[in-house]
Parts: sequence; structure tokens; C-alpha cells
Amino acid sequence: MGTGLRVPRQPGLGFDAAGEVEAVGKDITRFKRGDAVFADLTQFGHSAFAEYAVAPERAWARTPSSISYEEAATLPQAAILAIQGLQGRGGIPPGSRVLINGASGSVGPFAVQVAKALGAHVTGVCSPNKADMVRRLGADEVIDYTTEDYTKGGKQYDWILDVAGTRSIFEWRRALNPSGVYVLLGGTTPRIFACLFWGLLISPETRKKMGFLWWNSSTETTWHSSSASSRTGRSTP
Repeated sequence: MGTGLRVPRQPGLGFDAAGEVEAVGKDITRFKRGDAVFADLTQFGHSAFAEYAVAPERAWARTPSSISYEEAATLPQAAILAIQGLQGRGGIPPGSRVLINGASGSVGPFAVQVAKALGAHVTGVCSPNKADMVRRLGADEVIDYTTEDYTKGGKQYDWILDVAGTRSIFEWRRALNPSGVYVLLGGTTPRIFACLFWGLLISPETRKKMGFLWWNSSTETTWHSSSASSRTGRSTP
């Protein structure tokens, strides 16, 4: 997926870029040399790991003055995925019980903070050495996945955001409220295809909505199930 037959489809490495504009083309009006910018280069040749990155003007946004290049480089994919994973099906009403599986990874910390900002009661699943960090981010409860099977404890959630993709869709079904939403964001290829297939069968039979979320750089949410159709361096726009 995403690779060429004989050579890499994209020869450069790295998606998320942040840095300082070194040069612009003659028709560029939004940016000038010295501006702080960040971008997701997935659709523009990758190469965020290189010292210089070149992409069209539309790929870039200004970096807020309150954050560093390192912080800005975490936003284009991880933060957008977290937002998209929590806004489908009309979003999360205040007071909802939300579980974030993989709360201490790249997407999870953003998801915990976004869910809290939306007024949810947030449970984060992570390793024991990351529990304090997840609590500091705002999680109301933290589950240690090495000692507790969070799909068999009897608790049910209104919204489950599964970043880790370590369990089957049937295990997660037990942990969903009757009208709950399960969103898979990552995992192995078999897990993703199983979610796509079984989500299409499970969702019409119940009020539970289960599916895989394709990341969309435009910040729009694209669901694929019956739940809807619905490194720091210099940069050159």
C-alpha cells in the first residue's frame, strides 16, 4: 500500500515538516523568507526528514508564535487524526464516556485533550510508565493494559477511539454502549480489513457504529463503514 512495484513510490522519508522558509517562488504571496511554517507532506513528495523540503504554497501553514518547530511538527497528522476521530457522527456530546486506546502514543495525547475540551469523561489506556503523563493531559481514568482487560470489565463507553489497533472488533463491541461509536485509527493491515468488513455487518444490525477512519489532510472526516459515508528543518514553499 503506497509503494511502487520496483522502486519506492515516494523516494523521500517523513510526512510532518516544520521550519523556516528559505526561499519562495515568484508567484508566492502568503509567505516570505524567514516565516515559520509547518506542513504535512504526504501528498507532496514526503522528504520531511531532509534538511530542506519543497512543496506547493497550499501545503504550508504559519506556525503559531507560541509553539516551537518541534511542537509544530507533531500537529499535521497526529492532531488532525485525533480531531477527525472524535468528530464523526455529529461529534461527542458533553458528558460522554470516551475511551482512548493508545493514549500515550502520537495521536492519543491529542485525543485525550480534545475529548476533555469537548466535555467528555475520558479514560486513557496506556502502559504503566506513561500513566502519569496521560493523567496530566486530563484523563479522568487511566487503565494499564498490561494488567487489565478493558473489554471484559463490564464498563461500556459512548465513544472508543482505538489508535493502537491491538484487539478485534468483536472484543470492542462488548465495551460499547448500545448506541456507541467505535473508531479504528491504526493497526495491522489484517485488523484494518477485518474492521472494514465486520463493521459493515455489525453496524446495520445494531445501533452501534463501528468502522475505520481514513485520515484526510483537509480536516474533513471520512468514515469507511456503514456508520457513515460520511523534524525540524528548513522548508521551502
